[in-house]
Amino acid sequence: MVCSMSLPKVYISVLNWNGYEQTIRCLHSLKHLDYANYQVIVVDNDSHDDSVDRIRAAFPEMKLLCADTNRGYAGGNEIALKEALTDPEAELFWILNNDTIVRPDTLTTLVEGYQQHGEALYGGIPLDENSENGEWRIQMNIWEIRKDGQYQQRGLSNYPFSQYFPTTEPRIVAGLSGSTLMIPVSVARKHGFIDTSFFLYSEEIDYCLRLRAAGINSYIVPKSVIFHVNGGSRRDKPELKPVIIYYQTRARLVLAHRHFGGFTYMTTLLKQCFFVIGWLVSSLSKGKLALKSAYFMTLGIRDGVLNRMGKTFAPENILNTSTKF
Repeated sequence: MVCSMSLPKVYISVLNWNGYEQTIRCLHSLKHLDYANYQVIVVDNDSHDDSVDRIRAAFPEMKLLCADTNRGYAGGNEIALKEALTDPEAELFWILNNDTIVRPDTLTTLVEGYQQHGEALYGGIPLDENSENGEWRIQMNIWEIRKDGQYQQRGLSNYPFSQYFPTTEPRIVAGLSGSTLMIPVSVARKHGFIDTSFFLYSEEIDYCLRLRAAGINSYIVPKSVIFHVNGGSRRDKPELKPVIIYYQTRARLVLAHRHFGGFTYMTTLLKQCFFVIGWLVSSLSKGKLALKSAYFMTLGIRDGVLNRMGKTFAPENILNTSTKF
């Protein structure tokens, strides 16, 4: 283990929502970090199962904070950030998805990026969970900066790691994955935190782009990798798909309107409208779930255009079959 002398103190935020099995697996992997100066904060986002009892039983020594309601990605992690801000020794705040497994050097290499480049945002590389059985495969979208200064999203799901990262030096990108995102506490104090009104999806990209406009770069650190079970919190919950589509649709439109200009915004809007038609057509063979997805996507388009943000549909209510929309 790396000696804690002179190492920045890192607060690690792990957010749980009805997913204690994945959270416990993630916390077990954190036990093997070779970085010595860190504090784990587990935030339960108002789970309706026995997550709190299960996590406490498995890790009684870890600090577990309970939200009074499901606050979404940013709102849940903000609870841990507020805890970090009370500690004068806290220097870095690392958001780590609960559906991930870290390597012993995952945090060390991320902090090395910070020590090299200073005040900026830092992100690692989520890999497919089965990558260790063969060549590493990337499990993320990367927001690149083109030569003309514009941004483009590149899907790298299942893309060979070595092909995209011939060198492993940190590089500046437009946006980072929210599954492993490190924020210097000083940056959070000066520029605020991720916009909680998104509730779910694209809020970390909005944060990266907002801070980029303020002169704060985002660095991707290829040496810092995690193994990610994509969509972990909604796995085995197909009934959540329509509400997930709602938040994804709304977030795409809000993100385009805020950061990408009129042409990209209109293109995004048209694409979402075509997707609605696609869901309606597929409902002829796939039934009610596809029809409900079309309906919620339509609501996402409406609220994205009108900039209606916040927690408009509660995922926890969707899981309650007695709740109807």
